Amino acid sequence: MCEDAEHCEVQAETIKEATAKEFITANGRLLIDTQTAYTLTLYCDLLPKHQQQCVLNNLVVQLGKDDNRLKTGFVGTPLICQVLSGTGQHKLATQFFLNEDFPVWLYAVNLGAATVWECWNPVLAIPLS
Repeated sequence: MCEDAEHCEVQAETIKEATAKEFITANGRLLIDTQTAYTLTLYCDLLPKHQQQCVLNNLVVQLGKDDNRLKTGFVGTPLICQVLSGTGQHKLATQFFLNEDFPVWLYAVNLGAATVWECWNPVLAIPLS
């Protein structure tokens, strides 16, 4: 490994540790306690290895608090299933992907969407009588 690569690896670990110290509690709870924050932290590998499982567990807890419905927005939405599957939570990722209740992907598809909506609630299913 060349010196530049070694230097970059040391620098990356230093940044991860400083980020964790500032934004992650000892038990893996993020200062910003949202689905997107947990998803991005895991996806971007912004924490030391010893905290990854705790942060993942807290993502799963956060999802449970949200009734396993998406509350991610544009930044976290395309990544959440990748993060869940990539960390061994494939069953939960599949549940998210196949859920048809509001607000999730298949809700929009079932209402005729051909693209991802800009927000989750542009059309709410209202029975016509």
